[in-house]
Amino acid sequence: MRNQRDGLWLGLLALLLAGGHPAHAGVSVYRIDPTSSTVEVRTGKSGLFGGFGHSHEIAGSRLRGEVRADEEKLSASSVDVTLEATSLKVLDRVKESEVAEIQHTMESDKVLDVSKFAVIRFRSTRVAGSGAKGQPYRLDLTGDLEFHGVTKQLQTPAEVTLDGDKLQAHGEFVVRQRDFGIRPFSGGLGMVKVANEVRIRFRIVARRRK
Repeated sequence: MRNQRDGLWLGLLALLLAGGHPAHAGVSVYRIDPTSSTVEVRTGKSGLFGGFGHSHEIAGSRLRGEVRADEEKLSASSVDVTLEATSLKVLDRVKESEVAEIQHTMESDKVLDVSKFAVIRFRSTRVAGSGAKGQPYRLDLTGDLEFHGVTKQLQTPAEVTLDGDKLQAHGEFVVRQRDFGIRPFSGGLGMVKVANEVRIRFRIVARRRK
């Protein structure tokens, strides 16, 4: 009887030391795989003769960082990812000379200024959503986006799946260039110019850290 009471007290003490909540598996750390993760950027067009221009398709592939995933307590999860600005490449289906010109303009101090702002970074400050083990998690991520020397709060949805030691996430959000001190590029005396809003899609693949 005494042994039973002692066991009960030890159990209650362990529960109190754990903050009053039953213990769970905790956070798993996943490192982002730069060879499998991508960012796709699509710009719109505006201006008086915007219909005669074309949208730009851009892709970036050098992503690094980590995802901390807690399946039982989603709010304890987080993401920290960086993208090398120099990895962004123009994919427009136009003449090679035009692609080269667009690439040069994008990298120059007229737009991204990659020599000065070499890294784009997102760090989450809040994770919310729903899901269950074995099913996709549908999350809402809130965090700080560091871009072109400016930091702004960003919200984006993300769908996350966990399969063994592999984590996959994808989502889409919109940023406004002027919010980050970028003046949307224009040509032809402003008759054709890139729209302020830019749509960004991401696909992240990460591996559980051993």
